Amino acid sequence: MPLRDLLSLRSTRGCLCLLLMAVGCSQLPLSIDEPPDLLDAGSSGGGAGGAFVMPMGGDGGFGAAGQGGAAMGGTSATGGMATGTGGMATGTGGMAPGTGGMAPGTGGMAPPPECTSGLRRCVSSIVELCVNGRWEDEKDCGLALGCSAGACKACMPNAVACQQSKRSVCSANGQSKTETACAFGCILGGIDCRECATDGLVECPTNSSVRACQAGRWTSPTACAATEMCSTPSGCSCPPSKSKFNGRCTEQLGYFVPFNYLGQVSGGFSVYERINLPRPAVLSGFGFILTPNAPGIRVRMALYRDVAGGPSTLVAESATASIGGDRNEIASTSTPALTVGDYWVVVLPESSTNVRQDSDNPVPYRTQAQSFSKAFPATVNVPPPMPPTHSPFNIYLLVE
Repeated sequence: MPLRDLLSLRSTRGCLCLLLMAVGCSQLPLSIDEPPDLLDAGSSGGGAGGAFVMPMGGDGGFGAAGQGGAAMGGTSATGGMATGTGGMATGTGGMAPGTGGMAPGTGGMAPPPECTSGLRRCVSSIVELCVNGRWEDEKDCGLALGCSAGACKACMPNAVACQQSKRSVCSANGQSKTETACAFGCILGGIDCRECATDGLVECPTNSSVRACQAGRWTSPTACAATEMCSTPSGCSCPPSKSKFNGRCTEQLGYFVPFNYLGQVSGGFSVYERINLPRPAVLSGFGFILTPNAPGIRVRMALYRDVAGGPSTLVAESATASIGGDRNEIASTSTPALTVGDYWVVVLPESSTNVRQDSDNPVPYRTQAQSFSKAFPATVNVPPPMPPTHSPFNIYLLVE
């Protein structure tokens, strides 16, 4: 066969060797005789297999390697490529790198983890849990409360509520709430506990101040009047021995207990009755008790100091007042301080009327004609009548 045909055939076998490295091109038989010089030319490049002489490569070529694998090697006289002893070999069945190659046998490069397993985070209203380095949805908290610090909120942050006798305050992150028991329940429609049990109840913060329960809260303390004391449940009130008159606690001094008998005073005549003041006091007013069915009349009243057993110097007086049956109390136009001693109380009716009078225990009294329209004189000299005593009328003073 001509040399050109041989080269063409060997070229074809070499290409097949490249394509069939997995089975080794040394297993492909030659069906023609090969010149010895050509067979020896590739032995220095690949080992014991057959070789192909590169037309332009000199001594290099492809040869069968080792245990059936293909190797590219050999030295080139004119600058050919040499791989040394390394190369691609199939070993006994698969593709494996030689010394220093990259092998897929132990697996490829894995992506880095996104998170540390076991951690949680919030994404909108969803709680996500880190599992094997990857975030996964764990729980939907809903839009009403939402998610915070890797957990569903237990309540609205900083919200305050009072329900079923418990007041609760939510934490700033919404994760917990503090509850306080309400001794008197919750304020209706409010967020706080009731401070007091019943609206209208009063209590005494001090002996002279009072406060009341209104809408579940205590009002600010209010000072009692100077003559009052605070007591529960009445609040500020007068001591048992006193009664309220013109907003002040006063004591009745004189003939203030109603008598059981009928008496009469005449219009245009002033009646003076003496009473004793056992302690210092301040004058507030005057009292005069008529019979229950007495007609209404106008009166004026006054107080004189006692000198030598009779009325002398004017101390205070009332304005003109209209009165009716039973008890009548009239304010003094001034409130002078009174010292211990005897005083004369005067009543001047404009017209005659029926009054209560005692039947026993006569007391000193004096009477004198006086015009109702004229003021009480600053000093008086009223002689005693004959006899100088009579059963007293219900005339008295109001003093602090």
